[in-house]
Amino acid sequence: MKRSTTLKKHLPASMTPDSRERTRENEQTETPPLSLATWLNHDTWTGEQGIQILMGLDPFGTKITKQDLEGRHLYYLESATRLDGRTAFDRNFQHGSAVAEDELARLAIDYEFLKTKWDSGNHPDRNQPRYYIDWAKGKGYSVAHLERYIPPTPNESATDKRSNQDRAALRAEAALKTKGCKRLILENWDKICQQYPAPDGNHVRRWLKNEKICDRLPTLKTIQNHLSQLKADKLIP
Repeated sequence: MKRSTTLKKHLPASMTPDSRERTRENEQTETPPLSLATWLNHDTWTGEQGIQILMGLDPFGTKITKQDLEGRHLYYLESATRLDGRTAFDRNFQHGSAVAEDELARLAIDYEFLKTKWDSGNHPDRNQPRYYIDWAKGKGYSVAHLERYIPPTPNESATDKRSNQDRAALRAEAALKTKGCKRLILENWDKICQQYPAPDGNHVRRWLKNEKICDRLPTLKTIQNHLSQLKADKLIP
């Protein structure tokens, strides 16, 4: 079941294509709320921070506890502060408030949905904001409140249009400047993709193990960290 804590904006049908495009551009260049701007200035987020920010919550003002009930983990929000800084719910200060209780209960459901999905995968300990956005979109979770404030980086459009041949040339060049596990990934990426069309850390580690091309098999976490960095550098898709 797909859940979303944000509502997608619908442009009036009377707007022309040009005016629609201008509206989208204006939204992308809009200044983000102070709390969100602070997090966007961070190079990376932890998994827990990423989940809360995807939900539109400020990790600095949000407290989540876990309770065990008959073998099942239940998540309980003690307090929640939104990234816009204007809406906060706190059980201690709003005890008995039906609005606060309903909102915290709804957020707990969203949190459990994302937390369960996240924990089922193998992710690096820290990732760039775009990593979380792409992951959430792949799960059908709306992240419009983040994407609108993250404009394309310079030359990103041209970079995304690089041909496979261009990427291969860049990987070969980058491989000469590094060593170890990262170099093995760069040098053998095309071969890995032939066996695994969309390789993740487990696939890469299995390929390296089967091919027996390294004296010491790197850990899964090491490989995941390398893959995350290579994606950020646009060397692999």
